[in-house]
Amino acid sequence: MPAFVGSGATADTVADLLAIADGVVVGSALKADDATAPVEEGRVRALVEAAGR
Repeated sequence: MPAFVGSGATADTVADLLAIADGVVVGSALKADDATAPVEEGRVRALVEAAGR
């Protein structure tokens, strides 16, 4: 059964998380100051690169 990490995924942690899980759920780590801010393209790119995808 696949296991996903539901919080704590950032560009700094995603590689370690994917070493022990099948996937991650990412939300506020992709936004600037708070959960109501828009998603920032640079943060998305950094996370995807760090994930090795």
